[in-house]
Amino acid sequence: MLPSLALQIYRDRIREIALSHRVKNVRVFGSALHGDDTDDSDLDILVDPTPETTLMDIGRFNTNSLSCWAFR
Repeated sequence: MLPSLALQIYRDRIREIALSHRVKNVRVFGSALHGDDTDDSDLDILVDPTPETTLMDIGRFNTNSLSCWAFR
């Protein structure tokens, strides 16, 4: 699955995951943002921590957001 397609499908779920793990301002960069992605591309996501965010929150956000789509 193209990362840009996964982003379209799972955008709301990724936002929910971010909120549940105390990160905000979820942004996408790279080939998926520009529409240059291929089936071999990854999905580059950048988030901002809140004052309450721990490294475990960031790790869990990463793990849980990866579970949204079939590529890694």
